[in-house]
Amino acid sequence: MSAFPVLLSSQRRLAHNCLVIGALAVGLGTFVACQAHADSPGEGVSVEEAAEGFECLFDGKTLAGWHGSGWSVEDGAMVCHGGFLTYAGGDLANFVLRFEVKLSPGANNGFNFRSDGSFWNELQVIDDTDPLNRDLKPYQTHGSLYGVAAAKRGALKGPGEWNTQEIVADGTKIAVTLNGTRILDVDLSTLDLDHCMDGTPHPGLRQKAGAIGWLGHANAKEEPGDVWFRRLRLKRLP
Repeated sequence: MSAFPVLLSSQRRLAHNCLVIGALAVGLGTFVACQAHADSPGEGVSVEEAAEGFECLFDGKTLAGWHGSGWSVEDGAMVCHGGFLTYAGGDLANFVLRFEVKLSPGANNGFNFRSDGSFWNELQVIDDTDPLNRDLKPYQTHGSLYGVAAAKRGALKGPGEWNTQEIVADGTKIAVTLNGTRILDVDLSTLDLDHCMDGTPHPGLRQKAGAIGWLGHANAKEEPGDVWFRRLRLKRLP
């Protein structure tokens, strides 16, 4: 979901199309995100992380392993110019995702997880430091589970600076750590998902597994706002 509801209907159709395309690509088995070797665990993955089971999701050069539109690769980062991007490596249930993210002023994006394309389960990626975003609801700030659970504020760096972030989805427990600070820690089993903070139900959060990807929304000026991602590393959990 987005902080700008006027764009939701068209964005939802685009997101669904991207998710479907990604699923088809998995079935064809035509590509991988990046290749790890014994002496090089993959772009952005440390030797220690590789030993823990982390894999590379982005090779730093191409969008291989991803499907969508409105994205490019620049200086070792995948860049969102307002479109959607879905990981085509199959459905994920429980996982740890680590990455670095940099926002342009007022940028608005989101991480979609456990989705079948008919709904979004979104963790906000947004410049909540921008004055034009001063009226965000608590559940719309960076790291929040949109509409459902509010993240703590204050850990996000300003536009143009790189942030380190970790997302953990383990059963009903969802956690977000930003620049070393835990900003979200929620157990979905303790929530009434039919009556959430934004006044709407979020039944998609009951889904056990699904696609992951990025949701490009309009920025605080209702224009495309670039968002950069790099060093994407994934660990699959039981």
